Amino acid sequence: MVSTVEIPFEQNITTDRFWQLAHDLLYTRVYYDQSTGEYFTKCLKTFEESLKLTRTHSNASSAATADDENDREYPEDEIETPDADVNDECTEDEINTLLVSYLTLVCNYSDQMCALIDEKDFYLQITNFLVSFPSFENNLQFCIRKMFSLLNHVVEVNSNNLKVNFSQIDPETTKLINESLDQNENLIKTIGWILFNTYQLKQEPMQFILEEFQGFETISAVLNNYAAISKNTTPDEDLYIENYSMYMELFFELCKEHEFEDIELKALTKTFVEWLLKHLKPLAKEENLMNFLRFKILLILNEQFMVSHYSVNPEYGPGIDNLIFTTMTETNHYFYTFTEILILNFNREPDQVIKILMLKMLYLIFTTSFTCQWIYLNDLKVIVDIMIRELFNLSMIKDEILLNTYLRVLCPLLMFSNLRDEDYKTNQLEEVLNYLETAELASATTKRLAKRCLNLDLFKADDTSNVTVSKQRKW
Repeated sequence: MVSTVEIPFEQNITTDRFWQLAHDLLYTRVYYDQSTGEYFTKCLKTFEESLKLTRTHSNASSAATADDENDREYPEDEIETPDADVNDECTEDEINTLLVSYLTLVCNYSDQMCALIDEKDFYLQITNFLVSFPSFENNLQFCIRKMFSLLNHVVEVNSNNLKVNFSQIDPETTKLINESLDQNENLIKTIGWILFNTYQLKQEPMQFILEEFQGFETISAVLNNYAAISKNTTPDEDLYIENYSMYMELFFELCKEHEFEDIELKALTKTFVEWLLKHLKPLAKEENLMNFLRFKILLILNEQFMVSHYSVNPEYGPGIDNLIFTTMTETNHYFYTFTEILILNFNREPDQVIKILMLKMLYLIFTTSFTCQWIYLNDLKVIVDIMIRELFNLSMIKDEILLNTYLRVLCPLLMFSNLRDEDYKTNQLEEVLNYLETAELASATTKRLAKRCLNLDLFKADDTSNVTVSKQRKW
């Protein structure tokens, strides 16, 4: 059992009082004087100094709050000068106690505090306060691993609680189980915000810790718990999104930086993937950011499975199944909702990473025998229109990766989709492909991919292969 510092709960707490409690918890130490045989306390940082830590790296809205705080006057008796001879280093046992106590403090007062200030600002401030605590910085690996351990524990407890048949237990036990679930959800939410914000502040060390100490499996377990606890919710409601959105954001960021091993991919469950697909709605990004976050997670996990598949040495047998693509194509509703979101946002998305992920999903659809003709003809025409414009407008140097990805998708689209028997904008396609094959600034890869498209029967039937492209082309 982890010991914690006992902090009496206070009703109607103010922001100043909350930060006073946080300050006293982390920056007040009890020491033993061997010469006198007495205990004494020392404040390692003044309340005013520690309060400034909540404003580090804050956004504009929290900066405005910070300016107001700078105008405050602090009573003299709050200011204590640390003793230079006092050792403020924490042992692992001490930092363990302080971390768990701090998490408890935040969980106890999160509802009250978020009623007083913006939720995002609150969780950014409590992260800044913790990250700036010297003993947290000095024991970062231990602290992150401790939070992983807490997450694994509450996920296991939740899993056991959710298996209970409530019709067979008494009301008092039901109440205790529901209280346990609520407390665990609060802790999950708090740790999620701290992990995400700490990753933003300390990306390199956090990346290392996550890779070395099963951080990806832990986050996967948390997201699997998300699906399990939300199992009985309808597609129109998402009661727990606020508790898990930071894990999804963090998971997406980690997927961009880290190539998952098979053991990490196997930590994801079909239940979680089905839950994501079930709750998707055919909306543009700006209409529902949480909906687009689910969509992004599916996109980037699809890429992880694709990379895993192509990385497997055939001598060692087949790789693991693409859980995203397999689950999506098992149910028509899932597939068509997903592709509708993709096409809605294909022309609007400014982030090249997201565009490339969309194109990789299209590539998989067009190169898979049973899905290559699933996308409707009108949607295919929209995709081709966008591709023609992008191939004309993208820089051959700065945007080469995106340009080549478009070309890699265009070839199977023209070969296998419902567009193969249509003469849709063939001249415009041939025009841009000829230019890309012969342009001086085009890379060898770009020229090869353009030529591969031009070798399709669609273009061989046309004698107008040498077309001059407008000099208005943008670079």
